[in-house]
Amino acid sequence: MAPRATRSNTVLPRSVTRFTTIIPPGANFSSNTKRPHSAVDNRKSSTKDTPAPPPRKKLCRSEHEGPSLNSQSITILAGYIAQPFYIAEDMLRSSSIFFKIALKQEWLEGTERTIKLPTIKPTVVQIYLKWLYSGAFYFPTHPFWRTWQACYSFGDYVQDTGFKDACIDALTERMVEKKGKVSYDLAHTVYPLTIEGSPHRRFVLDWALYFQDLTRFKGMNAPEEFLEDMLVSMRPDVKWTVKEFFRDAGCKYHEHKQSGEKCYEEKAVCKF
Repeated sequence: MAPRATRSNTVLPRSVTRFTTIIPPGANFSSNTKRPHSAVDNRKSSTKDTPAPPPRKKLCRSEHEGPSLNSQSITILAGYIAQPFYIAEDMLRSSSIFFKIALKQEWLEGTERTIKLPTIKPTVVQIYLKWLYSGAFYFPTHPFWRTWQACYSFGDYVQDTGFKDACIDALTERMVEKKGKVSYDLAHTVYPLTIEGSPHRRFVLDWALYFQDLTRFKGMNAPEEFLEDMLVSMRPDVKWTVKEFFRDAGCKYHEHKQSGEKCYEEKAVCKF
């Protein structure tokens, strides 16, 4: 069937009529008249609102960059069952001071190319090695907290600061998911393995001060340094002289208010 003609006797192909607005005969659109929108206009406006995609990462790199493929394999025997794990030596030495020293030729581990960790659970070693390769944590769904404690302690044992930092980030992610819920043993885990002024200690303090019921720490035998830091953190950062601070104290520190009695100054027979 031939395409249908309009009143102006102009024949429009089907491919054009799908996206073109037909102007009725006798219509006069001046420069000030708003032109009817078409489907093409809508597509253009929607394209403007769409955010630009992020720039692509550089694909081609220098031949001297990237991971080493010439590294020999190291065997790690974890736990009392001596479960074996295998990893490239360069990868293992790249992040841990402990492994970097242990694999020197003057040590037995460096000669035999085997490191025995009989007191470390295989699950913890597996999490650590996967983190070395991927930068992500592959935690078991249960028990999260005990596994996290073991991983943080292991990071301190092998002297891997990056892994300990990653443990803090993993716990932060968990807190967000659980709305701040985490074991009150957090201070017991972090404080013995950190030094004064550690950002990890600051993390524990912020968690406790802003999101926890402080009365829960009563009788928990929390680390003494943790309690001292709590007191210092709760002190307002304002400089006062003694005279300025107590100038308007009035009855603020009087116990008569608890019993409803009058102040001794009001009871005095002779007032000065």
